Amino acid sequence: MLNRVLEYVLKEGNVEKAVEHVKSTVDRVRNLDVTRDSDIIDDLVLTKTFSKSPSSYKNKQPHLTVVEKIEQRTGMRPSIGERIPFVIVAGKDLFVNRAEDPEYVRQHNIALDVDYYIQKQLLPPVERILSVFGVNIATLDHDSRQKGLFDFSKSKPADNGCQMNAEIREPEKEKLPENGNQSSLLDF
Repeated sequence: MLNRVLEYVLKEGNVEKAVEHVKSTVDRVRNLDVTRDSDIIDDLVLTKTFSKSPSSYKNKQPHLTVVEKIEQRTGMRPSIGERIPFVIVAGKDLFVNRAEDPEYVRQHNIALDVDYYIQKQLLPPVERILSVFGVNIATLDHDSRQKGLFDFSKSKPADNGCQMNAEIREPEKEKLPENGNQSSLLDF
């Protein structure tokens, strides 16, 4: 996703298209179906090298959790030096304890922690790029299935005579160099 955002912003100069791509990706992840969306799961898999015996690690780490689970299930421990793929599943336990083997997740239809992926993996790097262009991070976390307050009633809200008393102002015109041209993306 990040490469595509960079292409839209830097090559095409189209921030709106980048924002729509992020919203679409976030929506797909938020509404992920483990049984049908194998391609999305593949994109969410994290890997880490199993570089030494479990007792040599100072702290518990997600890939060690998966190594332990694989060993419990199969009786065989992955080899040292092997890259261990893992995903983070939904739950209330510590992050490190919710790491799971992606194949096991697919076979047992276990839900992923989509909030973790959206808030910790997808949005932070995109936010750093798009915030330069004034994009609010809150607008990027999109869920097409989320309902608004009035989506639950069959009628539209009643006009009870209340009116918003807000001043509507014209946006300030951007200040361009004297020649009227923007010479780079960073010239605002």
